[in-house]
Amino acid sequence: MSFFSSSKAEYLQEIIRIAVKHKITASEINDAFNSPHQKNQETETLMKVFAYLSGIFIFSGVSIYIGTFWPNMTSILKILFTFGSGLVLYVMAILLSFYQQKNVQMLTPLFLTAAFFQTIGFFVTINEFNGIINFKIASVLIFGILFTQQMLTFFKIKRPSLLFTAILFWCLLILSLLNLTHVKDKIIEIVIGGSLIGIGYFLNKHHYKALTNFWIFIGSLLFLNGVFDVLRNSKFEMLFLGISGLMLYGSMLIRNRALLFTSTVSTLGYIAYFTHKHFMNSAAWPILLIVAGLICFGAGIIVIKIAKKYN
Repeated sequence: MSFFSSSKAEYLQEIIRIAVKHKITASEINDAFNSPHQKNQETETLMKVFAYLSGIFIFSGVSIYIGTFWPNMTSILKILFTFGSGLVLYVMAILLSFYQQKNVQMLTPLFLTAAFFQTIGFFVTINEFNGIINFKIASVLIFGILFTQQMLTFFKIKRPSLLFTAILFWCLLILSLLNLTHVKDKIIEIVIGGSLIGIGYFLNKHHYKALTNFWIFIGSLLFLNGVFDVLRNSKFEMLFLGISGLMLYGSMLIRNRALLFTSTVSTLGYIAYFTHKHFMNSAAWPILLIVAGLICFGAGIIVIKIAKKYN
């Protein structure tokens, strides 16, 4: 069965694994499928729509009000309307998670909007009291505080939106720290990209598939772009092809399509770059690539046959 067509079988195996681990019987699974919660799926979808609409309206209302009256506001009012709004929304989301557990659909837009306004509010505070602290140092402190806040909240309230914002603030924290120490952009890309791939691998083991694919996609793009910038025009440039190949192999091991996509595109992109640079008018080079492809194809078939023989 191919990598792309095995998703359903993989999910079934994952369901079986979870059921065995938590001692869930087939009858209990059947009861869950026929429960009122399952039957009210359309109602829950409608609630999610209204939840996101509420988040959009709150965000739009506060943003428009701030944009309209910003020039006439005092420093205290600016901080209250930005950071204060974010803090209020954050507290509302926490209270809702504890006292209105049936309305958890409201949590995602509230937490995301709260994180946005808190971030803006922190930077508004730094701007209004300019000169107290260096902007780069302030960025490290702000993103460090917000990362800690989101992670601690996630440990208490297991919401993917909190994990998403925590990872985002982690990236911004690392970016701010490396900028503070004057690290080159290509090294920053490698560090952040590599950390995101590692985080994605960890999330994959804990069944956050949507977050896994998104962050591995972003991380692998950053990592490969940074590696290419480091190796380009050096005597070690060909190592990039090997790194892309290793990531392609890794995507098969962890069965991640986002990593498979980026590693495949990077491999093809490097071949195109190398061809343009060294063999633009060569007839032998494309033939050599075709032969190499056929050899790899044959090697793959041999590996499959050997694996079947010893399994």
